[in-house]
Amino acid sequence: MPGAAEGNRLPWEGEREGSSGSYRLYGGLAPAAALWQGFFAAEQTELFTETKPQETVLYTLGLDAEGRYLAGSFRFAFFPWAIAQLAATEDESQTPVLDPESCRELNRELDSELTLAAPVFTVDMIIALTQSLDRLLFGELNSRFDREWYQVSEDAEPLADPQLDKPILHELRQAAGRFGPRDPLLDFVGGVEKLDSQEQADLSKVSFWKQHLAPLDYPLVQWPAAQDLNLSQQWIVNRSAKPSARGDISTFQAPTGSGREKVIANILANQILRRAELLSTLAKPSDAFTMRRFLYPPNDNSGNFYVPILELVNGQMLLTAEETAVLRDFCDGLNDANQVDRTHSHSESFDLRKFKEVYFTEVGRKVHGDQAWGLGAFYVDSIEGLQSLVKELLPAMSPRAACWSKIADREERLLSWEEAKMRFQRLQDKLRKKQDSLQEIFKASEECAAIEIEKETVQQRIRDMEAELERLRSAREGGERDLQTALEHLEGREADELAARDDMRGLAKFLYLFFKIGKYHRQLQNIQAHIESGRAAVAAHEEQLQQLNRRERDWQIKIEMLRKQHELKDRMLDERRPAVELMRAALGSNYADHHFYRGLDSEATQAACPWMDHEFAGLRERLFKAALDLQKSFVVHANEVSQNLRRLQLVLQGEFGREDREDALPSLLHTLQLIIPLTAMPLEFMSRLMQAGRKAENGTLVLLDAERNSPEDITGALWRANKTLAFGDLLQLARRKAPLSPLDEALCRSFGLPDIFAQPAYSAADYLLGAETQVFVLGKTTVPFLLRLRESQQEPLFALDNQLCWHNKLAGTPLAPVTQPTDFLESSGWLDIGGICEPESLFVPIQADLLSDLLAAYLETHDQLPDLGIACFFPSVLEGFHAYTAKNWHKADTPFRAHHTAESLTRWVDEHTFLLHTWDGRVRDEVVFLTGADSDTPNHLLDLFISSVRPLHSLLNTARRRLLILGDPSVWASRPPLDRLFAALNDRSTPAGLGTKTLVFIRAGRSEKDEQGLMIGKSDTRLSEEGAAELQALANIAERYPQTDRYYSSSLIRGRETLPLLFPGKRIGLEHSNFNEVDLGAWESRALDSPEAQAFIQSWQDGEELGPSYESKTALLARCQAAVDDLLNELERLSKKSATIVTHRVWLRTYFLSLAENAGTYPADLTFRHGGGFKAEFHRVGKAWKVGRIELLDDSLE
Repeated sequence: MPGAAEGNRLPWEGEREGSSGSYRLYGGLAPAAALWQGFFAAEQTELFTETKPQETVLYTLGLDAEGRYLAGSFRFAFFPWAIAQLAATEDESQTPVLDPESCRELNRELDSELTLAAPVFTVDMIIALTQSLDRLLFGELNSRFDREWYQVSEDAEPLADPQLDKPILHELRQAAGRFGPRDPLLDFVGGVEKLDSQEQADLSKVSFWKQHLAPLDYPLVQWPAAQDLNLSQQWIVNRSAKPSARGDISTFQAPTGSGREKVIANILANQILRRAELLSTLAKPSDAFTMRRFLYPPNDNSGNFYVPILELVNGQMLLTAEETAVLRDFCDGLNDANQVDRTHSHSESFDLRKFKEVYFTEVGRKVHGDQAWGLGAFYVDSIEGLQSLVKELLPAMSPRAACWSKIADREERLLSWEEAKMRFQRLQDKLRKKQDSLQEIFKASEECAAIEIEKETVQQRIRDMEAELERLRSAREGGERDLQTALEHLEGREADELAARDDMRGLAKFLYLFFKIGKYHRQLQNIQAHIESGRAAVAAHEEQLQQLNRRERDWQIKIEMLRKQHELKDRMLDERRPAVELMRAALGSNYADHHFYRGLDSEATQAACPWMDHEFAGLRERLFKAALDLQKSFVVHANEVSQNLRRLQLVLQGEFGREDREDALPSLLHTLQLIIPLTAMPLEFMSRLMQAGRKAENGTLVLLDAERNSPEDITGALWRANKTLAFGDLLQLARRKAPLSPLDEALCRSFGLPDIFAQPAYSAADYLLGAETQVFVLGKTTVPFLLRLRESQQEPLFALDNQLCWHNKLAGTPLAPVTQPTDFLESSGWLDIGGICEPESLFVPIQADLLSDLLAAYLETHDQLPDLGIACFFPSVLEGFHAYTAKNWHKADTPFRAHHTAESLTRWVDEHTFLLHTWDGRVRDEVVFLTGADSDTPNHLLDLFISSVRPLHSLLNTARRRLLILGDPSVWASRPPLDRLFAALNDRSTPAGLGTKTLVFIRAGRSEKDEQGLMIGKSDTRLSEEGAAELQALANIAERYPQTDRYYSSSLIRGRETLPLLFPGKRIGLEHSNFNEVDLGAWESRALDSPEAQAFIQSWQDGEELGPSYESKTALLARCQAAVDDLLNELERLSKKSATIVTHRVWLRTYFLSLAENAGTYPADLTFRHGGGFKAEFHRVGKAWKVGRIELLDDSLE
């Protein structure tokens, strides 16, 4: 209450009995809208439509039971403080920096004053304090606060006020944007309203990849490694190497274990290159610094310090994260000598068996241990750690230091400044020539690609024009026939006229000849009319024929011209092909022409590093070493570096006053970072260092596991960074529901923001994650791959490991097959459990029945229920399961009650069941997903799960090792991405489509030797007349043989003759010798019914080896399997789904018996009729093909 009650007495004053606890005091009150309107233009007031004004306070502090100030409890409200900073900005062309740390700094100053005074608060004191603070922020004229308002309430934790401590980044940036120009961070976190209009990147487009993968796009250096980066990793590195706007933020979906270390290491290598390029332009090392003086130096010898030029500062790299273990592991991996040795790189530059010094190796091994190759990265989390590092570095900061004088080897000695520059520039020039040569090959490849595309276009036009020419020829031939018919008709009419004149007789002839009347006149008139009509028809046909002849000649000329163009394209390709083929042979799988990008969905393409060869990689590593040598020579020969290190040592020991520390510390730390390429420190320690020094710009900030941080934790770091790279599992957002404070609610309503911007628990990933994402399977590992492009500064969110598979759109982490004694599930899977929902619910009891049976069986061998997660998506399914367990598990005769009480069962169900959309981020080894729903469930309810990636992502990431889904696949698995998940959990690559092929195998017709009763294998013989007639009769049976996309036969005559008889009109002529009959050797063409032949056949059936001249049963089966695999792969390449194969008796029987699951029910000498056979489905599983359903054709067996 604002102190009016009981005569404005405070709770601890007078004779009132004080509280045994503590109090919180709020001072000053103003409507948030009025506060805003007091400082900005009148047109801005239209943003606020609240009829009831929302209020905000000025400050808060804590008091003990006696009303005395509690040290450390003073807080300015962040929103009023930010408004005051905006109002105080004189230069409206610049957006003020609303760094939360500045507010905290002011809080600390006022807290120290109040702590020293330690007053007991009275009403007058509260009013006086409020007035003073109001004037401090706003002056006398601009205030909108009620200075006499206050409120006192009991508070068990008065030292912290999370509502006031937590700044709301979005609306502060929005406020700054209205006041001044926008900046990249504002565009990034303030562009919520733009997300719906943005385009998503299409990974299947070649242009998406080629924009950053030409040879000139590659940085001139790379981190030493034996294996090149893959396609997506190199894309990120190349894109990050491009110039970007200040404050650029790139976000990458890259959780721990995704391969992000390799990407960050290569980005770091490019940062070192940029610094070396700048250093190589300096005449002397001292040109990189400007001198500044301390205000109050502790002694005469430490009065100056040196400020590095801004370009050097921007080339620095700072790594931070919430978890120290992540940073330690990263630095250990980066410094590990085993990772940069010659055996793990493309050059000898980092061969530690040959060279002892790479880059401050002796110092690196002192601070990192014997496994370090040098000072590539350094982890520090305390002032003591910094002091220790500076202490170890100082002895090496002189060309005459012992660590350099004892190295005599020319390759590893400390180079002079000029020598290091010359070596760096010489290698840089050599590498640029290599890069230019690769670029020329790239251009030639692009020219070849353009020519090939033009050639294909010309070829298609030729085919189209030949088809048109064929149509014109047919039309001309038809016109000639029509003309001939018209001429014959005309001749007939003329003959009729002559005949009519010859037939004239008597009086009728006299009347016609002299008077042109009578029946002959009428008859001749009719005939002459037909003659005239015939002549007109002949003329029309002749004209039409002339036109067709002219068009045919024109098309022939055009086709000939196109053929010459086609020949010209061939010659142009031939001229360029030698150089291109030479480079193709040199680059191997890394040769990236248009054929390379056409295979974007292949593992080979995604594993490749375009245009990278061993020489290019080796030169890039050598230049990286030269850049390190130049940097080492710079920091050792620059006296300013050693002077700054000594000043830093004194500052860390507290030798300077506060103003001097704040002024000098950023420059001194930047000097330290000139020596160490990558500095890693926890976010908390980095914030403390920032607080200790005045605001200064940092280089590149790498933020690991961004989803673990709240926005206020990283705001200052983001603001100070010249560039930010955020890596983490950005879909893992652990949120808690909590009511909003009045202040947060007022701010959200004022700015029209959703509650997410003010919730107590939300992560930086809320700002670093787009509103929409696409998710892909990466090879055999299912991980998120986000592709939201929002502003020109933002990049797609990449997952870095494995290869892409464009059609399988799933999210999640791999399920590990580790087995433990307490496991409930043997393996991951999807059980086909249908059933009907309960009335007014989506709960399916039969699914709960199965789960209960499984748990009851588990309790037969275990004393406790498993640590199992039971996930549901629909609330009614979760409620139904709870009701089911209460009804069925609590009965005294159930296995559950033998081990648990009713209360413990209820508690177990409550703790182990959860809804996916309220998932708290907890991971369990095993998870069962109760889908619910049946065939009558409306599609819009299923769409709630399928249309958003988050429920599926939560499900797959909850299960660490095994996942079991209980549901009806016909309801759930009919649409992506659940069809892919169903296929994956059931060991199938795809449920349908091109991943499934159908083959029809048919025995060839009866041959002449068959009728003679002879044994016939690979020897050739034609079909007999009876055999051909039998096949024609079978072909006339409707739907006896399935229609397929392709038709094949063996290369034997009887096989080739069978195919056109069974499938007239189909394209034939596709032959494979692997479909030929078994090789019988010397038994070819012998009598089949002889005892010797029957003994031979029996021995062959038993699998005996009968000699090198015979093809054994084992060899035949291997040939059969190879032939089918080759055919299936050929169909896959041609995007065809089915084929028919005409083969022979023994081949067909052997292969059929190897496939059939019930082969034992068939006799070993099973025989297919001529024209009989079977149909089989094959499914791709990984790189292999597995047989599915097998079906005999009608009346196929003898």
